[in-house]
Amino acid sequence: MGTKKIIYLTIPTIVAMASTTIMGIVNLIVVGNLGHEAIGAVGIANVIILNLFSLFGGIGYAINYLSAQQYGAGKLEKSVNFAYSGLYIVIGISIPIIILTFLAPEYVYRILGASEEVTMLGIGYLILRLIAFCFTMIRTVLIGFLRAIGDTKISMYSGISGNLLNIFLSYILVFGLIGFPQMGIVGAGWAFLIAELLQLVYVIFKFLSIKGLPTSKVTNLKEAEIKIVGIESLKMGLEDFGMSAAMILFTAFAANLGDAELAATEIALNVLALAYLPGMGFGTTATILIGQKIGERKNSEAKTTGIKIVKVCFIFLIPLSIIYLLFSEYISSLFSMNSEVIEYTKWILTFASFFLIIDGLQLVLSGSLRALGENTFLMKSTLIIGWFIFVPAAYLLTFTFSLGLVGMWIGFYIYILMLFIVFIRKYLKIKWETIVFKE
Repeated sequence: MGTKKIIYLTIPTIVAMASTTIMGIVNLIVVGNLGHEAIGAVGIANVIILNLFSLFGGIGYAINYLSAQQYGAGKLEKSVNFAYSGLYIVIGISIPIIILTFLAPEYVYRILGASEEVTMLGIGYLILRLIAFCFTMIRTVLIGFLRAIGDTKISMYSGISGNLLNIFLSYILVFGLIGFPQMGIVGAGWAFLIAELLQLVYVIFKFLSIKGLPTSKVTNLKEAEIKIVGIESLKMGLEDFGMSAAMILFTAFAANLGDAELAATEIALNVLALAYLPGMGFGTTATILIGQKIGERKNSEAKTTGIKIVKVCFIFLIPLSIIYLLFSEYISSLFSMNSEVIEYTKWILTFASFFLIIDGLQLVLSGSLRALGENTFLMKSTLIIGWFIFVPAAYLLTFTFSLGLVGMWIGFYIYILMLFIVFIRKYLKIKWETIVFKE
């Protein structure tokens, strides 16, 4: 497997993810002008959406690796059937989410310890984000299939256009420009909803018009394929939920420390999302290429492909780590004029710069193991390390040992380091000659 092909597949994925991350950062800057309470309200909503996506986003990941294996094996119709199975599951999940959208937002903010002002600011925003989330899930399934067959550009095009539209609408609706009413952070919610709907329409059109594949033929529900997608999705969903649910508590810790700590944590999480992109992008490429090689029954090539992807990702991560180390103060000052928030954010980014490479590589290893169907292992590892190491360590360091924000982030990177160690040990022990793709 050539380096050029790895980069060719990865760059569009990184660009698509980067556009989403940059959109989130710009929107945070826009909302930041409304005060650090608004940043906290948006931050809590973002964590809720992250957790929902983590729990159900495994459907898209499952389609990615299952369809990649079938595509590599030349079973084109079955690769499409898996995509439709994912769509049926997502539509079924979306119905109760829409119903709960109008019942739960206020309680979410109160449970997480948000102040009254943060709660009142965030309710309308969270409702709109939850509706947009349902559109996101459908698009994620389709993107997962498109990536499985080697098309990573459609996600890039839809991501760039949709996120630019989101930024434009957010700025107009938040501040009430060119004749629109001033809507505050609710305007940012409407921007998300409109942009996500238009992205979905574009991706559906592209999916239905693929040449050489029966994507325009709607397949019937097939119990066997629904079962495979459901089981694999559940494993991946619980794997991601092992981290993201813990991140709810992580955010709750920050909220209980104070509004400035909560704002700094939200800013840092958004900024650091850019640094995770190489790991996520190369992890997705690993799932695609290793999955296709397993489908082709070229297991030895699958192994060497995974090793090469890790090496290329490592090279991409080094300059990012240096940037976060050298420019942490400047980056922090872009988001807030509050000196306390800036100082907290600066420390977080400086500390994080020493762990970015490890974090990126564990994401690549996770994507590689996913391509091999090692989803039970990934699920168990993430849940055990997340809930029996990360959460207790973060709580004890934050409150029991009175380290505050410093303790929170030390606990977080203990978690990342443990994941890296466990994943690399598993990858090195794989018996590649015994791996077979799921029929």
